[in-house]
Amino acid sequence: MAEEKTQTDLNNNSQAVFPYPGKTSSNVWNHFGFHKLNIEGPATRDNLDMAKVVCKLCGKGYANKGNTTNLQAHLDATHRQSIGMKKNLGMQKQPTISFQRQIPKLSTEKRDKTDDSLLKLLVGKALPLSLTENHFFKEFVQELNPGYTVPGKKAVMRALEKKNEEMHNRVLTDLKNAQGVSLTHDGWTSMNTESFDTVTAHLISEDWELKSMVLQTKQIEGQHTGENISKNLLETTSAW
Repeated sequence: MAEEKTQTDLNNNSQAVFPYPGKTSSNVWNHFGFHKLNIEGPATRDNLDMAKVVCKLCGKGYANKGNTTNLQAHLDATHRQSIGMKKNLGMQKQPTISFQRQIPKLSTEKRDKTDDSLLKLLVGKALPLSLTENHFFKEFVQELNPGYTVPGKKAVMRALEKKNEEMHNRVLTDLKNAQGVSLTHDGWTSMNTESFDTVTAHLISEDWELKSMVLQTKQIEGQHTGENISKNLLETTSAW
């Protein structure tokens, strides 16, 4: 009888679950552990079956994969009520690392300033408005500033109309406040042999700042004769 009792004690001891050897930051290990490889040896890392994790509450075993995700899932599904825990509370889950690119949010002031720079680019280089809908241009802008979304063609058209009105009013104010205005005329021909006239106003502001502003660029019929130039200048001065 004594021999049978001793064997039973050894069998029970072989099923004992020993805690995780060493320090751990996860509370999951309060409910999981390992069996011994050598029953009579100490509960050290070298004498524990580290390849298999065992639940202390039900004895279910899991392969030790180096993380606690599946162990936490087991506790949530099987032992929630018995250990009085709530999902995501009372246990520290394995931290996750996100490699998603964080895109900074653009302020209203910065967005408006960028929109204005886009308009200057389109007008200054006489680029087509369809450029704003070009895939490669959008991709280029995203690389420069991921937080900025290039406006569509219609939005750019509305912005240009608004900017044109603002500039018209600003120029009109400068002309009204000027003590004197000088006009210069430039006649030129395009590569398609089309004739154009450009009229530019020059003035000195109240702050003694020299300003030059194009009042009109207009295609004309015929050659740059004195009569045509005079007609264009009269139409421009009358419009302003």
